[in-house]
Amino acid sequence: MKPAPAADIRKRELAQIHIAKAALRLDEETYRALLWTVARVHSAAELDWAGRKNVLDHFKTRGWSQRPVRATQHSRALAGDPQSKMIRALWLDLHQAGAVRDASEQALASYVRRITRRDALQWLTAAEARRVIETLKKWLARIQPTCPEPGLSLAEGPARGEPCPEPACGEPAEPAEGPAEPAD
Repeated sequence: MKPAPAADIRKRELAQIHIAKAALRLDEETYRALLWTVARVHSAAELDWAGRKNVLDHFKTRGWSQRPVRATQHSRALAGDPQSKMIRALWLDLHQAGAVRDASEQALASYVRRITRRDALQWLTAAEARRVIETLKKWLARIQPTCPEPGLSLAEGPARGEPCPEPACGEPAEPAEGPAEPAD
């Protein structure tokens, strides 16, 4: 195996420095002061090999630890059946509405696991998929109005408490503007 080129090592170390900066929640002024104190440079781009090593060592003394690179957990293909697509769409609607912080496939899998005790959408039976869909729909109904305007996603519909613009939902429609017809 060939050793990695110096440019690749430099990119990786600079990335680690910026990851550590974010993990330690350093503001720009503090970060620049740290670079000047540790390596006598104003920017990470100016760091040589020894400077990058010193900065990374300093971050480690301040509590940052480099996590090992993990293999991706998306090794299996996503379920493509209509019920799974519906589950994903409802999950994304909940995310858009602010009810779900993490819209990732892993977060959805955790939710599905909690409801059905199955680890993946691919392994759900039709009845389990219906159960997940119904729980997501009920969750969405608790935070969204019952009928959004046609053509809008649930996240863009009227706010809670506003009258529904859709006459088909059961509320009386507003009378049309215009001259009234005389009664005979």
